[in-house]
Amino acid sequence: MKVAFFGYNFFSSCLDVFAQHGHEVIQLFTGPEIQYTDNIHQWAYEHHVPLYMGRPSDEIMDELLGKGVDLFFSAAYSWKITHTDQVPYAINLHSTLLPEGRGPCPLPHILQRAPQIAGLTLHQLAERIDEGDVILQKALPPEPEESLDMFATRLYLEAPKLLNTLLNNFDSLYHSRAPQTKGSYIRDINDQDRTLNWASSCHTLEKQIRAFNILGVFLEAQGEKWLAFYGETLVYSHDYQAGQIIQNNQQKLVIAVSDGLVLFPKQALSLLTNAR
Repeated sequence: MKVAFFGYNFFSSCLDVFAQHGHEVIQLFTGPEIQYTDNIHQWAYEHHVPLYMGRPSDEIMDELLGKGVDLFFSAAYSWKITHTDQVPYAINLHSTLLPEGRGPCPLPHILQRAPQIAGLTLHQLAERIDEGDVILQKALPPEPEESLDMFATRLYLEAPKLLNTLLNNFDSLYHSRAPQTKGSYIRDINDQDRTLNWASSCHTLEKQIRAFNILGVFLEAQGEKWLAFYGETLVYSHDYQAGQIIQNNQQKLVIAVSDGLVLFPKQALSLLTNAR
């Protein structure tokens, strides 16, 4: 098959699988953010495959169809893919067990509240995002202490295995796909989701920090605001008010919470603004 791949670094591990099965990746589509797409750039360079960054226009998609593409393969791509009704196959890789957990960024929600829907699903691209027929899926529950970055790394390693299973028996699996039931949708994350509330328990804050670690969490205390990529908690009895700074020096920031304290190494912090 001639394959057009739409995605970022997150599932770039799937690219080699197509080559291993004798399929030709004829075009790569990714976003403009180099920090999230450098693996895609490197693969395109090494395999001499054209690379398009940004949202493709109708003209670009028409040119792609003119190359005789057989398969659109989407994996954590930022934009809705058009012209899917004009190719023999159009497949998306989603990071939950569909029909549960549709939506653009489900992993932080999974790590905090819904580990039972964690996994990978290969499904047919459809007009309504993440609602196409399910072709193949695998449950991958997160470990109790797993961070967003580590869980995403595990999905990166597991995705090629699932794709390999599909390509080993493509016709049978594709044509035995099953429609989805009602399911659930997880909205995109926002700044409020990533903001720590000092009235929360140490357990809740620790899960929140882990669930957003590579993206960072926002915290505000005594008129200052930071972005943190790591922090650890300790249940501890004290006389401080929740949100009060216990210690702030060149090494660490320690803040009191309802049932203990949270420690942020300064190398894991960026001071954002003066909130006063």
